[in-house]
Amino acid sequence: MEVEAVLRRVTGAALVGVVPVRMPDGRCHEIVAYCDRLPGSPDRIRDLCREMLPEYMIPSRIRVLRDFPLNYSRKVDYRALCLRASGDGPLSP
Repeated sequence: MEVEAVLRRVTGAALVGVVPVRMPDGRCHEIVAYCDRLPGSPDRIRDLCREMLPEYMIPSRIRVLRDFPLNYSRKVDYRALCLRASGDGPLSP
């Protein structure tokens, strides 16, 4: 199952965006998820995701984002989320 679909299912969020944070060599360093609502702690959400996803697909950071960046088609702007994720701070506990 896709990471975003699982997050929608376990959080009830309408808007979800999942982006990789890449290292300079292009390898994925971590996965960061943004949801418009988070009905529990990030640790609890990750535990629920583990029931449906392999470990390498579990986001290391899960953040609430009230004002999602949208593109001209009113879809999630993943480029803007990637920029935000690159400077979003340390890993959540």
